[in-house]
Amino acid sequence: MAEPTPTQGVTRTPPFVVQSVQGLTQFHAPLLYFNGFAIALGSSDFTLILNVDNVPAMTLKCSYTTAKTFGAKLQEAVKQFESITNYSLLTSDDISKAMQAKAQQPK
Repeated sequence: MAEPTPTQGVTRTPPFVVQSVQGLTQFHAPLLYFNGFAIALGSSDFTLILNVDNVPAMTLKCSYTTAKTFGAKLQEAVKQFESITNYSLLTSDDISKAMQAKAQQPK
């Protein structure tokens, strides 16, 4: 039997949304969880710094075209998740504003 290809078991809807992560484990790519990020702009590319608890954990670089496409596809995926779950996710900015407003209320 032939070795499985990295894309076997991965169901995709064009152009980039992965519907199943079953086949993605065959890529053997490092896994990194992050809960914060910073974005820097260069003359020819973006730099994305991924943070874990406000500590830089990984730096990613990509072209402007890749960054724009990634952002658009990520927005599509979030909208799809919100539609499926019927739940609107809050951004970190939304949560910070709500926490600041609560902290400013008289006790």
